[in-house]
Amino acid sequence: MGWEDYWQAQVAGRGGLESHALAMHRIDHNARMSNFETHLLDLPGPKGDDEQHGVPGREQFKHILFGPQAWSGYDEAYFPAIRDAVDAKDWPAAQAQLDKAARILTKASEKLLPELG
Repeated sequence: MGWEDYWQAQVAGRGGLESHALAMHRIDHNARMSNFETHLLDLPGPKGDDEQHGVPGREQFKHILFGPQAWSGYDEAYFPAIRDAVDAKDWPAAQAQLDKAARILTKASEKLLPELG
C-alpha cells in the first residue's frame, strides 16, 4: 500500500478527519515530494566547489534530467548534458556527465525516504 492509499484509508476510517500525527506525516511526505525536483538541479555546493554546474556551454540550464536540445533550443532533451557530449562524440565528457547525473539522482532519491534523508 502506497502512502496516498494509506492516508486515504486512515482519514476515511476516522470519518474524514485527519489526526495530528497523520497530518505531520503528510506534511513531511509532501515536502519530500515537492523538494525532489529541486534536488535534481546541478547547483554549486559549499564554498570551495570549483566544479562546473549546469549543462556545459549552456550553464543556465541546471536540471540533470530535462532541458532543451542544443541544436533546436525548443525541443526537449532528456539528460541534456549527457546527450550533448554523446552527440559531440566526446566520450570522456559523456562519462563525466553520466557520473555527475548518477550522483545527483542518487542523492535526490535518498532524500525521498525519511530514514535516509
